[in-house]
Amino acid sequence: MKGGKNKQPLGYTIVEVMVVLAVSGVMFLIAAQFINGKQQRAAFTSGVNDMASQIQDVIEQVTDGKYSDIPLNCSLTTPTTIGFSVGTQTQGTHAACAFVGKFLHFNVNGDKTLYEVFSLAAPSAATDLNGVKPIDGGSYSLTVQATTPQSLDVKKVTINGTTQVYGFGFTQSQGSVISTGTTTTGYSSGGQTINLVYGNISPTASESTAATSITGNGSSPAPLIAAKSVSVCMTDGSRYAQILLGGSDTNGSQQSQLTASVQQLGTTPC
Repeated sequence: MKGGKNKQPLGYTIVEVMVVLAVSGVMFLIAAQFINGKQQRAAFTSGVNDMASQIQDVIEQVTDGKYSDIPLNCSLTTPTTIGFSVGTQTQGTHAACAFVGKFLHFNVNGDKTLYEVFSLAAPSAATDLNGVKPIDGGSYSLTVQATTPQSLDVKKVTINGTTQVYGFGFTQSQGSVISTGTTTTGYSSGGQTINLVYGNISPTASESTAATSITGNGSSPAPLIAAKSVSVCMTDGSRYAQILLGGSDTNGSQQSQLTASVQQLGTTPC
């Protein structure tokens, strides 16, 4: 029998193939987790920025005195009680009352992804926030409900750095208005300085409960209270961010311009 060199088998052994597949699988999982994490971060950032933009839109609507395309008449059944009916007033002020702002209510019915925006009105001659109430004309209520962008949770809303609440809003400043032929201080719709306010709304409140909580009824303190700053904490369960308003005004709550800014906190809870 002739001698000769032993021939090596061609290709890879099963063990070698298994090792390559295992390494490839681990690399694929790492890459997938990286891409997925990046997509989730992008979605979270986009959602918080969209929510800040929506809040800014509300601010601009209040500043401009815009509230609805629905033609509504406004009337007073008592000096402090406002009634609404379908009519011809499509913008701004009526003889008896005026659009004065909007209010955002979060955690509607305990849903942290659900919020609603109330349009607010007050008697033109009202002297403080006690006269303010949501425009709730029955079937033509101007309350708008929406889900937070990317279905992010609003973990909490903090007023003046310490007080946790479930809603805040913006009201126009009072100015000189004509009441029964006399110039007085009160509300009048139109572009002007606005105030940052909040309301004492119970956790998991419904729309009707929240509306009642922020309705002025002549009591003291007013259902709506002036604020200096607001922080809205948002999370997707692992990332956190704050939407910040106010905080730099020397007069307390009155602002010539309010801007909603975003502060990303990463994995640090707010």
